[in-house]
Amino acid sequence: MKYAFNAALVPLFGTMGAAWATIISLAIITAFLGVKLRKVLPLKLLSIRFIGALIAASLAMILFLKGYLYLTGFIYSMIDSERMGAAVQSLSAVFLGGLLFLFIMIRSSVFHEEELALFPFGSKLILFLPKEDRSHKYVKHN
Repeated sequence: MKYAFNAALVPLFGTMGAAWATIISLAIITAFLGVKLRKVLPLKLLSIRFIGALIAASLAMILFLKGYLYLTGFIYSMIDSERMGAAVQSLSAVFLGGLLFLFIMIRSSVFHEEELALFPFGSKLILFLPKEDRSHKYVKHN
């Protein structure tokens, strides 16, 4: 399927056409697998609360990253190598943006304590839940 989209979009748009071919293919596959999963598991997978938190966290991350990249543009002049400056800027942006996204998702209470306990460092992530949502059952005490 991706090859058909590539054949149609790459001659018109170049690399952006290849990127769009990938996105369209993955969206179709995700929709197909979602329909199949609903037949196997008749559970409500995505709640309005989850989708709202996802949109809010995504928008906050986008705004933060736009500002962060604008403000840290001076890194290129501080480091001798432009590539090194770009690497520092991009890696720190990924780390900070990911932390912000995760923090907003956890604070929105879309995950239960039992679900967070399954994550790597889950006992630490549980501490970001609102206090009324914590039972302290999964938090490790030193």
